[in-house]
Amino acid sequence: MRKLILSLLLFVGLFISQAYAQQEPQFTQYMFNGLYYNPAYAGADNTTRFSTTQRTQYYGYTPTNPRDNIGAQNTQLLTFSMPMSTLFQSMKNMGVGIHIANDKIGPVKSTEFQASYSYHINIGESKLSFGFRYGTFFRSLNYDILVPFEKESTIPTGSIKDNNFDLGLGAWYTASNFYAGISMARLNQATFNLGAKNTYQLRRTTYLTGGYTLDINENIKVTPSVLITTDFKDVSKFDIGGLATYQNVYFAGLNFRSGVASYNNLASGNVTKYTVSDLGIIAGLYFLKDNAMRVAYSFDAVLPNADALAPTSHEISLSYILPVITRTPRIQMRTPRYRK
Repeated sequence: MRKLILSLLLFVGLFISQAYAQQEPQFTQYMFNGLYYNPAYAGADNTTRFSTTQRTQYYGYTPTNPRDNIGAQNTQLLTFSMPMSTLFQSMKNMGVGIHIANDKIGPVKSTEFQASYSYHINIGESKLSFGFRYGTFFRSLNYDILVPFEKESTIPTGSIKDNNFDLGLGAWYTASNFYAGISMARLNQATFNLGAKNTYQLRRTTYLTGGYTLDINENIKVTPSVLITTDFKDVSKFDIGGLATYQNVYFAGLNFRSGVASYNNLASGNVTKYTVSDLGIIAGLYFLKDNAMRVAYSFDAVLPNADALAPTSHEISLSYILPVITRTPRIQMRTPRYRK
């Protein structure tokens, strides 16, 4: 059943691989960012975890035309999740999470603050989780960076900002060697007024993800994984890859991504689309007691004959699991001095 689900995910990914635009930030290390993609992931792994990711996409890009001043995409992500049983034993089936994401493309900047709640149902040795997300999404446009084709007094100056609430839902299934999730972000499709008749609307986006761990021998295990992103209208792309882990400490792997990215040339009002397929290399290790700390680096190289702003992208992440707090019962001491 698990292999069938993963095969279906891969088939859907290949079927929708013709994409049209990029709205959401993308991460080569998506297998480590479950909370960002799915609120049901909050607390699902029974750990209290902090993680942070920095991604520089199309590193070193410099526009040949000053009107194409979009710059390289720069993204930061900070997440925290934990099972509620860490604080309250009566809430052992619940989890919470928080993530902050900051994404900048030239004059356009997006920042979101999201809180996630999840409820877990144990099914034998497996777990089925459902999650809900609520947060605030900020969007800003810096008109001072733009180079208009014609001087026009109605074009604003400075940075125009707007914000709106944002909703998301998700479901997550976890077994001993398999996971799968489906979620929908930007449910309310928030709209932002950025001045000069520039209205921006978030697209409702669906994520499908899955992975399966194969034990090759006592030292090596391999985990293939897939991530599909689509709004069933303008945006569709897929990631497929896998990691090999040695002695539960060192890991390395590959990721292949296919899609079509786009950006709005705010000076001309045109949308430029370019086909991109890239190959990513991921490497990292676990350390500290019980492998509590994880550090990973990935490098993406655009494949030949693809239209991209620059040939490489870089990503680094750091994760830390807080130690489990062991509760010991209070010892009652009795002494004849206070005994009646």
